[in-house]
Amino acid sequence: MRFKRFVLTAATALFVASTAFPTENLVVKLFVTTVKQDSPVQVVGFKYPDKGPGYPSGDGSEASCLSGGYCPKVVLHNATAKDVTFIAVYGLVGDPALHEDGDAEYPHTGVEVLSLNNWKSTSPRLIAANGESEFGSATLWPVTTVGIGLSTVESTCLQFAVIVTRVEFSDGTVWAHDPKQNAPLWRDSIAGGTAGSCRNSSGAADTLKQLITSRSALPPAHSSNDTMESYSVACPVRKNKDGKLFAVCAW
Repeated sequence: MRFKRFVLTAATALFVASTAFPTENLVVKLFVTTVKQDSPVQVVGFKYPDKGPGYPSGDGSEASCLSGGYCPKVVLHNATAKDVTFIAVYGLVGDPALHEDGDAEYPHTGVEVLSLNNWKSTSPRLIAANGESEFGSATLWPVTTVGIGLSTVESTCLQFAVIVTRVEFSDGTVWAHDPKQNAPLWRDSIAGGTAGSCRNSSGAADTLKQLITSRSALPPAHSSNDTMESYSVACPVRKNKDGKLFAVCAW
């Protein structure tokens, strides 16, 4: 599988005007989840941003996230007795409705969630032996994840399974994920009833082609700092006064 890296651009940072209104009752639903993986470092879960008044108005880049910026987080556990000096984390994206119908044998695409080594960190190690660490990820902003999904999956239902793809240790050893496991890992991540909660309406695919992904000015409506194994986001499609369509994604 060829992984693609997407950057949050100005086009995806547009705000929806207060005059926007729902169109066709169309809602894009995003499901982000961990998955059980045979890897030395496990994705434990995710955390909502823990500070800030709302979405980042300026730099929503990965560099800002890693330096303590206001970003969603991925939580990782090192199950080995060695320090981790590099780690790469990806998300596998597909349409669970197609999987349920027997038409999808593999996720449509993959996107980088996290890729960093110790020179980007204030610590000489990223994750201590048998330890746990959390890192901000710009990709986990719902607007970005949905934008990535809709760029390749023309569906109102998006399943985003987060996995570890590469780990480097302080003793020089390396663990690498086998891409042949992408399909079974993605399929295993789909919870029962997921597809049924967001089946495409008539003409939804044509409407989705017209979307310009946006984000709302609202911060996450959750204050808990608990680690979640999964979360979902509903993004209603709205039309502004100029007739442009947006998927408004706010937790």
